[in-house]
Amino acid sequence: MSHAITRTVLVPYSAQEMYDLVCDVARYREFLPGCISSEVVASGETELIGRMTITRMGVTQHMVSRNRMQAPSRIDIEYVEGPFEHLVAHWLFEPLQEKACKVTFSMEFSVQQRFLQFAVNAAVQQGANETVDAFHKRAGQIYGKR
Repeated sequence: MSHAITRTVLVPYSAQEMYDLVCDVARYREFLPGCISSEVVASGETELIGRMTITRMGVTQHMVSRNRMQAPSRIDIEYVEGPFEHLVAHWLFEPLQEKACKVTFSMEFSVQQRFLQFAVNAAVQQGANETVDAFHKRAGQIYGKR
């Protein structure tokens, strides 16, 4: 069974600024909740392969994703390796003004073990909220409060 999550936030930062933060996979461990390591495995002009290690509720998971980037408006994430049966995610950055944009994070996922679906769904929803909040807070640290 597949689950979908969408989170949207309006931020006082440009689409390019928010896009740049999300593309900076190597620094995720500095500010994303539960992320204990993050690295870029391979990168090109429009594609990046990243590896993260996340600890949640006492469980450590390793994930690898392929990120297809369309600066400064979109990042499409395809799950390559890790605990999910299926996972795709999208970041959309919609300019509202010169220094403001709407950020939308959406994700669709499924797990192999049906008995874990409820617990995993709750944890992923909480993680999605924390992720969007963490990027908003990080923007304030990097670009200054606006």
